[in-house]
Parts: sequence; structure tokens; C-alpha cells
Amino acid sequence: MTQVYQPTIKIYTAIARNNKIPYLVGYLWHFVRSLDLSGNGTAVIDLADLAQNCNRSISTIKTSLRLARRLGLFRLAALTGLTARVSYTSITKVCLLFGIRQLGAVHEIYPNQLDQMRILNTRCTIANKQAQSIHMANKAAKKQHLPKVVLPSEIFEGASVDWRGVTVYKGRERDLLLADARFTVYGASQSSIGETLQRSRHTISRHLKAIQGLEAVERFQVLKLSEDDIHSSDFWDKHPIDQYSYCTVQGLLFKRCCNIYNLDRSGLIPKTSDRLRLLETLGEIDVDWGKKYRKKEKSRDSINK
Repeated sequence: MTQVYQPTIKIYTAIARNNKIPYLVGYLWHFVRSLDLSGNGTAVIDLADLAQNCNRSISTIKTSLRLARRLGLFRLAALTGLTARVSYTSITKVCLLFGIRQLGAVHEIYPNQLDQMRILNTRCTIANKQAQSIHMANKAAKKQHLPKVVLPSEIFEGASVDWRGVTVYKGRERDLLLADARFTVYGASQSSIGETLQRSRHTISRHLKAIQGLEAVERFQVLKLSEDDIHSSDFWDKHPIDQYSYCTVQGLLFKRCCNIYNLDRSGLIPKTSDRLRLLETLGEIDVDWGKKYRKKEKSRDSINK
């Protein structure tokens, strides 16, 4: 059978976004690591193909390889003509070297997606935070014998006023999700995402727009119906820092919450294992080949941690 599977590069956002590691240098470390399926810590790369994938000159790639060697990301970077034999540093040592305590969200990109890597790092972090929030919300709902939360895919398909306490309001400047007491709030705020990635809210907002050939990520701000009386004499005494956390819509008082994101068209690639199983199901790759590839990847990851 014809193997149509396209290899990808596993990206650790905490390493890729680290301010001490130049952008291209971080990509090269991830790229070399993806080539080493045997797990021996060494790979041979074709500089011409790599330069074409990165849309950079060969001299720029060589300079970045030498810089990666000086920074400690590579133990060896032997350049011979248009080939390079590189030995990369393990994840554990890289984290110790640059003071990284958590690897953050993990995603995969294709070799030619260097220019999109920053944007995909942001979108992957959003997906990770939102998934964690959904898990915690479902866990809390289970304890209270409540139904599971309304998933983003259900919300963005369209909701009515009486549909599990949710109504969608399409505004000119911002799309809102008006929710009553039945709705369990979850999602992520752009301030928390920016704090995690050490990026400004403006940068996070720009990465959600249609950019670098990627589609825009749709989002709603959740407004939950408040039972507080904003006109009571002691309301602002009890809520001194929340004067901008409330708003009125159609004469009702709502509390501003986080955002819910639609990541169906975010450009994020499914995990290698999921893609291989799908191709096996469709009959486009041999089942035994897929199993061997997954086994190699798992072995490589366990050796180089």
C-alpha cells in the first residue's frame, strides 16, 4: 500500500517560546529531534531541503546550527558541504539549562510551518487551557449530580434561548454568550494565556485572527446572569475591584467571565497516533507499518526525556 503519512515535528511550547532561545534555533532543535526515530540522540540532515522547508538561506541555517551548539541545545554540529551531523541535547537537560519547569502544551507541525509556529503555539496553549477547564467543570458537575458542560462544538453550531441556559448574541464588535444559572462556566482568558506564553494581550489577539494562511479562531465572551443587585447601597463596597466585571444586556445584569474558543479550524494537527489510526482505518497505510512507527516514536521519547 502507498504510505501517504506525512511526518511531523513535535513542538514543546515552553521551549519554542523561551526568550533565551532564538526562534529558528528552537525550531531546529525540535526538527532534529523529530528525525531521530532510533532514539540515539543523533541525526543527519540535508541543509538544502531544510532551508527550503524553512524558507531561509543555507547560510542562515548553518549560522543557527552553530548558535544552537554554543547555547547547549546541540552537543555536536558537524557541517560538511550540504549535510550536517547533529547530536541534540535531551529534553531534561534543555529544561535544566534554560530554567524551564514545565513543558507546557505540546502540539505538532509540518516541517514547512516554521513561520506559523508562534501562532500555533498560542492556539495550542488555548486548546490546552480550555480542555483543562472543561475537565474541571465536568468534574465539579459530576459531584453536584449535574449534566456535563455544553461543549464548544455544540455552542458554535448555534443555540437558542431555552437550550440548556445558553443564548448566542452576535455583536458588531464582540460575540457574546449569554448564560443563566444553569450554565457551567469554563474557557480561558486572554490575560492568562498571555501570562503563560509571556506575550501581550495584543499579540494573543493577533494570533487568533486569520494570519499566515491560517483561518481565524472564533470566540465568545461568556456573560453569566448575575443574581447580585448592582443598585444596592453596599454592592460596590463588597465588590471594590469588580466595577468593570459587570454589564447590562437587554435590561439584565450579567457578570463578565472568560472566553470560549472554537478550535475546529485553528490549524492544529491531530496527534501522530490519531492520524496513523485514521489512515489505517481508511486503508491508506499498512497497519503493521503504523504500529511500528508508533512504537519507534514512543521508544524515542522515553529514551530522550
